[in-house]
Amino acid sequence: MMVPDFDAPLGGAAYRALLDYSFMFGPDMLVIGVYLLYASRQVQKHLTLVWLIVALEAVRGILDDLYMISRGYNPAFMAGFIVLHLLIIVPGIALVGQVTVTAEVTVT
Repeated sequence: MMVPDFDAPLGGAAYRALLDYSFMFGPDMLVIGVYLLYASRQVQKHLTLVWLIVALEAVRGILDDLYMISRGYNPAFMAGFIVLHLLIIVPGIALVGQVTVTAEVTVT
C-alpha cells in the first residue's frame, strides 16, 4: 500500500483530497514534459531548464522519497521511485555535459 495506515472512508474528504492531489500531479508533469519537448529543439538555449529539472528531481523526487521512507512508507515501493528519478537525473547531467563539450568544440 502506498499510504500506510490510511483509514479514510471511501468517498470521505481525506480520501477525495488524496485523489485530487494525485490527479493534480499529472497535469504538472504534462506541462513540464511538453515544454521540455519544445526546449529540446534548441538545447543550448535551455540548459538552465535542464538543471532546474535535475534539481527538482533530486529535491522533490529523491529527498521526498527518502522522507516518505522515514515516515513509514514501503521502502521497496519508494526505491522504485528513487530509481525513476535517477533515470531522469543521470541523462540530464550527461546531456548538459555533451552539449557543453559540443559548444566548446564548435567555438574553438
